[in-house]
Amino acid sequence: MRRRAAGARRVVPRVDVAAAVAGATTTVEVGSAPRYWNAIPSAPTSYTIGLGSALEFKYSPDHNLWLLPSAAALQGCDFTSADELGSQSHGGGSGPITPNLVSMVPTQLGTAYFACQKGSHCFDGQRITVEVVDP
Repeated sequence: MRRRAAGARRVVPRVDVAAAVAGATTTVEVGSAPRYWNAIPSAPTSYTIGLGSALEFKYSPDHNLWLLPSAAALQGCDFTSADELGSQSHGGGSGPITPNLVSMVPTQLGTAYFACQKGSHCFDGQRITVEVVDP
C-alpha cells in the first residue's frame, strides 16, 4: 500500500507496484548482495532499464522506499509530494538483512526517482534514478 507524505499533492507515479512482476521481461535488483537497498550511499546511483522490466528493492527495517516526483525533489531530498512504496515493515523479503521486498514494473518511459526517507539516509546518498527506455 502506498502512503503519500503529509500535505502532499496528488502525484502521477511512473511505476505500478501491483503490476504483474511475473510477466516482466527481466528483473533488475537495486544494489548488490548482501546490502542491496540498505547500502548508503547507493551503488550504483542510476539504472537504465527497458520498459517491461521489473525493479526489485530488498531492504532492512531500518529503511523505507519512496518515489519522488522530480530530479529537484531527489537532489533536495524533498518528500513533500512523494509516495511511499514500501514501509520499514513492508515484508515479503527474507532474512535479517532484507526482510522487506518491493517489486514493481515501470508503466511508462521516462525517469523515476527513488530514495529512503529515514533520518539522513537520502542526504547521505541512499537515492537512485531509474531511466526507463524503449527496449
